[in-house]
Amino acid sequence: MKHRLAILSTTAFVIAASYVMPHPYLTRYRTTDPVLVAGGIGASSLPEIDRLITSFEKQVPTSSALDFLARLHLMEGRITGEAGAYERAATAVSRSLAMAPGDTEGRSILASVRFTSHEFAAARAIAEKIVLDDPTQFEALAVVSDASAELGDYTTAGRTLGQLRTKVPGSSAVTVRLSRMAFLHGDARAAVALAKTATRQALEAGVFGPNLAFYHSFEGQLAYDQGRYSNAKHAYELALEAAPSDRVASIGLARALAAGGKTNEAITLYTEVTNRYPDPVALAALGDLQTLHGEPLAATNSYGLVEATATLAQFNRQLYNRQLV
Repeated sequence: MKHRLAILSTTAFVIAASYVMPHPYLTRYRTTDPVLVAGGIGASSLPEIDRLITSFEKQVPTSSALDFLARLHLMEGRITGEAGAYERAATAVSRSLAMAPGDTEGRSILASVRFTSHEFAAARAIAEKIVLDDPTQFEALAVVSDASAELGDYTTAGRTLGQLRTKVPGSSAVTVRLSRMAFLHGDARAAVALAKTATRQALEAGVFGPNLAFYHSFEGQLAYDQGRYSNAKHAYELALEAAPSDRVASIGLARALAAGGKTNEAITLYTEVTNRYPDPVALAALGDLQTLHGEPLAATNSYGLVEATATLAQFNRQLYNRQLV
């Protein structure tokens, strides 16, 4: 259970953090969190992201523009769960690095893409080289910590996280990682307290939309894994208030409803979510509930969609290999 949280929360966080960075193409931003500022500011809704992607795809490509396009695709993937968005991010940043191989931003984005596609060792290796060149690259430091945790190297993860905590005290992005590490070490009470602090820090830093939804969803995941299903439901509802179409929060709420015995409501929500975003995890859960509900044909269809979606392309198989197993 703890390892499941590690994978879900870290992956969600790295992608969410990539939303919030001052960039020459986006001059208006609200957050003051120094680690989030290291990760990228972007649009808070899918239509706006789609508009920006279309606009940048029409421009004459430069390294900087391709970096930003890659970040937009990462945001797109965070909202939709579409593996193809991450593949497009990888393509854009590869083109950028072909033009400017030493570009720190491009290398940082590549590390995030590798992490998102579960290539944890590769992500850490890239990020470590960036930090070696410039220890103030907070985004890369965060990837080193996150990837190390996924690789089971909690010593490195904790040490790197300690460096971040010293360099940027009061950052919600750091506090939420401290919460996750506390949970991994079995201190659920500290994990909950730190998660609440992270959400408060995010609000104080001006985080909003899908970025804010992440923090509420993280609290929901902690509550769910501790069997506090009512608390989980409330946290996911707060996440959806911040970002009504957030995929992670919607799936989390459906899971909490199911665990709380509200099977019909869970099936309805899972159906709605999977109609918008064919997420293999949600489809598998929907199939399980349909089976329990005495709907074998519907369940068979949901299970079939799990494999069809997860094996659509190599990138999908890589992202969803755990679910397929």
